[in-house]
Order: sequence, then C-alpha cells, then structure tokens
Amino acid sequence: MHSAPMNEEIEIKDNYSFLRYTSKCILDHSFCGRINEKNFSPNMMLFTESIHFNNCLNKKISIDERGKIKNCPSMTNDFGQHGNVSLIKVINDKNFSALWGITKDQVEICQVCEFRYICIDCRAYRSTESITSKPLKCAYNPYLAQWETLN
Repeated sequence: MHSAPMNEEIEIKDNYSFLRYTSKCILDHSFCGRINEKNFSPNMMLFTESIHFNNCLNKKISIDERGKIKNCPSMTNDFGQHGNVSLIKVINDKNFSALWGITKDQVEICQVCEFRYICIDCRAYRSTESITSKPLKCAYNPYLAQWETLN
C-alpha cells in the first residue's frame, strides 16, 4: 500500500503473507521493476518461494488505474474489468497463474546471479519480448559482480 502514513510490514498469519505499507508516493506503474540492492530481502520465506515460483508474480493479483485485473499493473495483458469479473475466477484461470511458475533459474542473467533468490525482478519490464529475458531495470552484472548505471 503506497502513500501510507507509515512504513510497516504486517504479517497475515493464516496464509503466511505480508501486507507492506510504504510512505512513498507511487504515481503510476512505471515505478515497478526497479532492481536495487537496497530492496533485497534476504529471508527464508522469499528464498524458498524464489526456488519454486516467480517471487514477484506468484499469488499476486492487481487492479490497474482503469480497473483492469492483471498479474501486475505494468503488464499489458488483462483478465477483465474489476466488478464485472470475479477475482476468484481470474486467480483460477490457468493463463493468469502461468506466470507464477517462472523461476529465476529460467530467467536470463538471473540464472547465474548470486542474488537471484533474494531479488524480486519484474517480468513486465524485460530486455526482450521473451518472458524469460533479463529484467530491463536491473543494473547488476553478475559476471563482473558489480552494479552499473542504467541508461
């Protein structure tokens, strides 16, 4: 939840999820996908999820500013209009959940990166059209073990 009065993370114990609040004002979905070492989250839950699932899209559902239901607000594909389509129906749609299974071991560059299981990448912003291509907004070069400046 952006533009919140506090920066806080609340654990939802029944389903092992978290609700994160940030005071940062996020104006639109273009803020998504920025990979930065300050955003790394080295914890066992993320690590184990990252081995088996896409740690950004797994179990995520979003509604963009026009009310379109998507995996992520930055994705182009939508699954209907909020209010006209049941969210449960969307979640159970195999096309919707297919992206959940793209692991870092399948993503170009990420598959050799030492940070792959603690880094959350974006499948909406990619260096090519391939769903497994390098994250467009990642400035880390694992071959040189250094951060570079993004264009």
